[in-house]
Amino acid sequence: MCNAGSELKKYTELNSISRHGGAVFFGSDYFAELPVSELANDFNIATPVYNRSMERLSITDVEDIIETCIVALHPGKVFLNLGETDIENDTMKLEDLVGKYEWLLYTLHRACSAEIYIVSVISSHPGAAKLNAELKKLAQETGCKYIDAVSALRSEKPAVKVFNAIKHYLHPKSIDFADAMSLA
Repeated sequence: MCNAGSELKKYTELNSISRHGGAVFFGSDYFAELPVSELANDFNIATPVYNRSMERLSITDVEDIIETCIVALHPGKVFLNLGETDIENDTMKLEDLVGKYEWLLYTLHRACSAEIYIVSVISSHPGAAKLNAELKKLAQETGCKYIDAVSALRSEKPAVKVFNAIKHYLHPKSIDFADAMSLA
């Protein structure tokens, strides 16, 4: 379980100056440590990017914080990376975790008109592969997109590898061939 109090206070303050329509990264340890803003700058991403992730965040914690961490930003895109903390918890069953994830997706679809992307759990934990298979299926069933970023575990530059998997979805409009070539 995460200790969200001070983080929520900081995020509430930052939300007051944020721009609507940006991209929100929301997850647990992996996303909390990902230097999202720096990577967005380095890759010339024009879309405003906000990282509202928290260390040790469990899917059971999100109900109390999604208003501040996601909805209040009025995002155009949401990138979710949850489940990492939960698969380490031997008391939570996979179907319960997926059910809570489904509730989160339903809630986000109702609360904001953002495109929602589920980023795979990036972990070598034995339960990660099963969870990722369920998350991929859930994304298809709920109109979300699934981004497989597990290969970052084998990369010399895992943060760059994960961001490379995500960056194409950060652009506010469809890209043409020239744009695609500049991203390659």
